[in-house]
Amino acid sequence: MENKLLINKMKNAAELAMAAYGYYDLMTNSDNQLFIEIQNKKNEDFIKKDITLIDIMDNTFADYKVYKPQLSPKFKPNKVGTLKGDFAPTQAKRFFDKYDLLDFYPKFDTKNNKQKEGFHACLFQDKETKKLIGKVE
Repeated sequence: MENKLLINKMKNAAELAMAAYGYYDLMTNSDNQLFIEIQNKKNEDFIKKDITLIDIMDNTFADYKVYKPQLSPKFKPNKVGTLKGDFAPTQAKRFFDKYDLLDFYPKFDTKNNKQKEGFHACLFQDKETKKLIGKVE
């Protein structure tokens, strides 16, 4: 039983380290109306999809382009980034069922319209124990 607990702790630590690299600034929210386009299975059209925390880490959406809508519908949306999730879909869901993301760095570089590179840090909270977990990568 001790080995199982140790392995579980190592898995959690590895997932937290991986999650510290999430591009959380690409998540759709009230201030950030970003979206990805996914193919509608009923026809060849594409539909807009809001971006969630799970989508950001889900490798299903890796390499999907993230767009910001234009003020006028006449213009194409601006590409602002690309999703790069490393988790399997069920792993991403399970991770965010266990942890809340409280804050993250880097923020989006609005001056250059891109994700800042280099130093990444995230503050997570275990939903059950309420323990704060900071990860710096």
